[in-house]
Amino acid sequence: MIIKLNDIEFNVILIYERRRSITLKVENNNLIIKSYKQLSIDELNYFISRHKRFILNRINEKNELDDSIHILGKKYKLEIINNEFNNILIDDYLNICKIYTNNKNNVKRIIYNYYKNVLENIIYEYNDNIKKEMNINFNVDIEYKYVKTYFGECFPKRKLIILNLKLAKYDINYILSVIYHEYAHFYYQNHQDAFYKFLETKFKNYKLVNKELKRIKYNDIY
Repeated sequence: MIIKLNDIEFNVILIYERRRSITLKVENNNLIIKSYKQLSIDELNYFISRHKRFILNRINEKNELDDSIHILGKKYKLEIINNEFNNILIDDYLNICKIYTNNKNNVKRIIYNYYKNVLENIIYEYNDNIKKEMNINFNVDIEYKYVKTYFGECFPKRKLIILNLKLAKYDINYILSVIYHEYAHFYYQNHQDAFYKFLETKFKNYKLVNKELKRIKYNDIY
């Protein structure tokens, strides 16, 4: 079933299952409705009309996210400009991130490279002091890659820390909390109570900062 709200077409997907209520989920331009009973066309239209504002707000939020990018916690409008050479320009005055390329398939690679530069600069500035504070007196290799499942990973035996490139989206305090977290794994490989007690002595209010970090939602396209 296709419906139109404010000139936007939506595909309605109706799922019947054992439940106590009727729920609505907006995914792209799909309206996924789960119901405990059969719904007539009139009931379906009435249900959707009651939730019209919610549906359109979710679409507007998504469009706003898709057109934006965050770097160190700051939001920038994303502009892609046709150009023979690949480049990225951050305009802090106008809050615009300009991507120059003649191939849109290059956009992610350009952004990821920039994320890596951001994190490398942070490591250059803070890493020695963090290691000294944590009493890490041996060389630790730091690598960067983009993943969806974690912010950082530590391999104590290999003396290796991996930081997720998407960390560059977040405020510096959140980035540092992840770096401290990974270095703490050289003392505790698992997330037992002792691990967090130790981490709290090195990074003030770690649990609170980590909780905030997990709640933040940024554009996952880049």
